Amino acid sequence: MAALDVKQKMQHNPWNQQNQASAITIVLAHPLSSERNVQVYEVDDEKFGCRVEDGKKLFFDEIFIRELTEKEQEENAKYEELLKEHVEGFDKAAEVAPTDENGLLDLSNADFPSVPEEPSFCTALVKVELDGCFALDGKLYKDSELQRELTKEEKEKVKEYEELVQRSFDDYYEKLLAGESDPYVRPAPPKLCN
Repeated sequence: MAALDVKQKMQHNPWNQQNQASAITIVLAHPLSSERNVQVYEVDDEKFGCRVEDGKKLFFDEIFIRELTEKEQEENAKYEELLKEHVEGFDKAAEVAPTDENGLLDLSNADFPSVPEEPSFCTALVKVELDGCFALDGKLYKDSELQRELTKEEKEKVKEYEELVQRSFDDYYEKLLAGESDPYVRPAPPKLCN
């Protein structure tokens, strides 16, 4: 199929334009393991993202962040219940969704329940990849090992870089939808990995 044909199909298919991000969110909101009550992604025994273990221990990837407060534990319990309801609703909607000519589910008209918002303690955790290390929760890590606390100035640089990366990716995505296919190039990060 020519690039122009793909662009035209994307422009004329409102599902592609309006719901791609939602579909990605729906897929990502589901655990990769068969245990529906787990809110973590596992690949080759490695765990990714924000998760709570034992009802009160907050992790990001393999890194222990801290113990949850009592209020956060309540927020997590509510989130887990909403996520369970969402997964059940998603499964029911997927069961009745028709298949396309290739035997794949046609989700363009599916009525999916909305994805619950992540708990506030997860949305506050942002992992920012730098060259050779990463920043997370005001700290600098290399190979998942804590190196040091970031200074106030470094935290500001990381925040500015995170915003720059988001803007550059948003621009890239808009160009991609417009039919331009240059590869994404991540902006140069601040030099903090020494």
